[in-house]
Amino acid sequence: MDPEDVETTTVAPQPPAKRRVLPLPLLDRGTCVGRYVILDRLGVGGMGIVYRAYDPDLDRRVALKLVRAVTKETTTRMIREAQALAKVSHPNIVQVFDVGMFGETVFIALELVEGRTLWHWWKETKPTWRVLLPYLVEAGRGLAAAHAVGLVHRDFKPQNAIVGADGRVRVLDFGLARVASSPAEEEDLADEAGDDVESEDTTIPVARSGSSLPQVVVSRITGTPFYMAPEQRKKGVLDARADQFAFGVSCWELLYGQRAFVGENVAQYTEASTTGLFRAPPAGNDTPAWVRRVLMRTLAPAPADRYPAMDDVLAALLADPARRRRKIAAIGLGALAAAGLITAFAMRSSAPAPCEDAARHFDGVWDTAIGARLEQAFRATGASFAPETARKVRTALDQRAAAWIGMRREACRATRVSGEQSAQLLDLRMGCLDRRRDETRALVDQLVAKPDSARVAAAIEAVAHLPSVAACADRDALSAVIPLPDDPMQRTAIGVARTELVEIRALLDLGEWRDVRKRAEVAVQRARKIGWAPLVAEAGLVRGTVERNAGSFTVAEAALTDTVQAAARAHLDDVSTLAWAELAWVVGYEEERPLEGLALASAAEAIALRADATAHELAGVAHTRALIWSAKGDQDAALREADRAVELLRTEAEPDELEIADVLNTIGLVRSFQGDYVRAEKVHRQVLELRRVKLGADHPKLADSLDNLGVDRFHQGAIQEARTFYEKALAIRVAALGPESHDVGTSHNNIGGLLMDMGDAAGAAEHLTAALRIYEKTLGPKHGDLAIPLSNLGELATKRGAFDDAIGYCARALAIDEATAPEDPKLAYDLVCVAEAELGRKAPQAAQVALERALKLREDSAGDAGELARTRFDLARALWQLGSHARAQALAIRARDGFAAAGEAWEERRARTSAWIDHPE
Repeated sequence: MDPEDVETTTVAPQPPAKRRVLPLPLLDRGTCVGRYVILDRLGVGGMGIVYRAYDPDLDRRVALKLVRAVTKETTTRMIREAQALAKVSHPNIVQVFDVGMFGETVFIALELVEGRTLWHWWKETKPTWRVLLPYLVEAGRGLAAAHAVGLVHRDFKPQNAIVGADGRVRVLDFGLARVASSPAEEEDLADEAGDDVESEDTTIPVARSGSSLPQVVVSRITGTPFYMAPEQRKKGVLDARADQFAFGVSCWELLYGQRAFVGENVAQYTEASTTGLFRAPPAGNDTPAWVRRVLMRTLAPAPADRYPAMDDVLAALLADPARRRRKIAAIGLGALAAAGLITAFAMRSSAPAPCEDAARHFDGVWDTAIGARLEQAFRATGASFAPETARKVRTALDQRAAAWIGMRREACRATRVSGEQSAQLLDLRMGCLDRRRDETRALVDQLVAKPDSARVAAAIEAVAHLPSVAACADRDALSAVIPLPDDPMQRTAIGVARTELVEIRALLDLGEWRDVRKRAEVAVQRARKIGWAPLVAEAGLVRGTVERNAGSFTVAEAALTDTVQAAARAHLDDVSTLAWAELAWVVGYEEERPLEGLALASAAEAIALRADATAHELAGVAHTRALIWSAKGDQDAALREADRAVELLRTEAEPDELEIADVLNTIGLVRSFQGDYVRAEKVHRQVLELRRVKLGADHPKLADSLDNLGVDRFHQGAIQEARTFYEKALAIRVAALGPESHDVGTSHNNIGGLLMDMGDAAGAAEHLTAALRIYEKTLGPKHGDLAIPLSNLGELATKRGAFDDAIGYCARALAIDEATAPEDPKLAYDLVCVAEAELGRKAPQAAQVALERALKLREDSAGDAGELARTRFDLARALWQLGSHARAQALAIRARDGFAAAGEAWEERRARTSAWIDHPE
């Protein structure tokens, strides 16, 4: 939950007391409250309404807060506390000018400060820790000033401090503040209160027992849950150290960009705060350890373990050890110079400090020399996009290396310098970092040693898909995993097996799944023999992904099902999330079992949320859902999930623009499926530009976007423009990948289909034959993609009157598609292909059988309106020949209207259908 959305709430059940909550007055401009004239409303909070008002006596604008009144006693207390705060004149507290009654409501006139809350200022400026710390100290000084006059704020958070236009921080909203009285009165009231206070929202000050801190007794548990100290969640004695706790939570949140304690909900977070179960600082955060140590003391579960007072907290936050070290070093250097010992000092200073040698552990993995070799190897491929790709890959790997080195240094310091991390946890983090290093090395080795155009094309995304270094800071996740076995032989075997897995993964990310299928199968067998659950899960995920890429979906489903079970036993939430998501894709999309796939996607999301997954991981699950919904035919649901995926990706500090482009591409395709080609074109142009910026103008992935734009323009009747897009895509692919790549086959198929519609039979045959030949060569004779050029060749043969040839092409396409997905709507293309050939050779009964099945498939899915109309018209022709004239006429009329609705690309068919209706064949 965004802290901005967290309101002050009562977090314990209210005792059954007699109370009358008055409504807050909604005042119009010009209304007088005492001497103050209402101008406009500034905001509404849990405790009242704040207006901008004018004070005619002093000729100034003020903030006028009207606070809820419950009873006469409550009103008296509110006034007393506001009067106490009015006595505080401090630069870091919003000044209280006046207090009074307006009907039965208390009003408080406050200093009107133009500015932003500390929370909004932080979100908008994203300051470094050095810039932020003085602002936090100023807020702390405001709290300390309130404590000095006996006030406990009880609801401090970043939203209750404001950064004024003058840059000064002021604490505001003392709506829950409580004030202490004289020691004598405190003792009397404490005796009255007893052990169990039941009065309504009563605050009874108690004796300080020699402490300088103001103390109160409260009977109603009130505050903002994520900022409340453990003792604030119970009725009884509360002192200013509760504010210290809230201050520590606020500082942690702004310095680290996350909550201080673990937990997915309020209950879990509360439990963690009572046991001191902190979150690990995020990777790359440069807030020094000494600041974290100060905050951890302010967040101690027991008040006695915190600092004695806010002034002590602020002194600790201002005691930067680096400043002391610089001063001491300067003095020491002067003394040594005076003694003639500068050389000796330099020799001693050259010894590396503990943990400062992290960079050497990345030697040989990625450095300037290896980067130069990679660039040379990429250029040697001759691919037009190689130089730009090399530059982008080098930048990405430089950033990964820096993150790895920084993480290793921080992990080491946490144990060997500050002592705040156990040696056991250090071992876990170092093991994780070693695996991230090995994964990087395996991919770099493949890119440097044997690059070709296809590897260069895949390189940018392969680097982006490397597992995150930040995961090595997730102490909870690392600690939950089953530890390595004690047997040294077994440990060695695990190490060897993991090395093999990272090599397989590197090849898979480069698109070379054909070369690793057998290796992945052997890796699973080896993992099972070793018997360590985390290794079994890791190997199963790799094999399942390999088999999914190979189109062997039954094997992939079985491997991934085993993986989710092994990952659960091993407590590997990251592997579980990926395996469930892969399984959802295979079952819901590839195997056409959408309802099962959607259920599996929900399981993936549940695991991801439990593991405090990143927005990127949650977006991946949403994208999978979008594709499943689209395949199921619910394009509206697909759009909702795809839009959600884009929103999630854009919430990240550094959004993955390529991932966003991929999801936008899905949105464009869904728009095309809906027949909304204008909006589809707009999205596909956006994707094209994103890919151009991130990948370079000659990268083959741009051809995918050009193909999609060709489809969009074709269906809008811009045939020549569509041809231009297709031919640009072909040129990019041939230059980048060579003339025999699978993607080049796709371009040939697209151009062949377009030329067929344009009446260029010879050109169409040339391109479609090339597409089929390339597909057979790169995919094998039974791969599902072969059905596309086969179906097109069948249609072309029908147009040329070669009906027997057409039947051969179409029947082969149908057999391939039926073998993989017998109920897929795409079978309708093959069935129509068969039927039109049968109509050509005067076999209407055979045509009807195929067309009835095709029509059912198309009517049950939200597919192409033009193709649906085509199927209806073909069936009308078959039925007319068989004597079913009434149904034939009805279908033909619906087909004519469907062609009209489908756009310019179908105009010729609409005219032909209209003519047929007037004069049926």
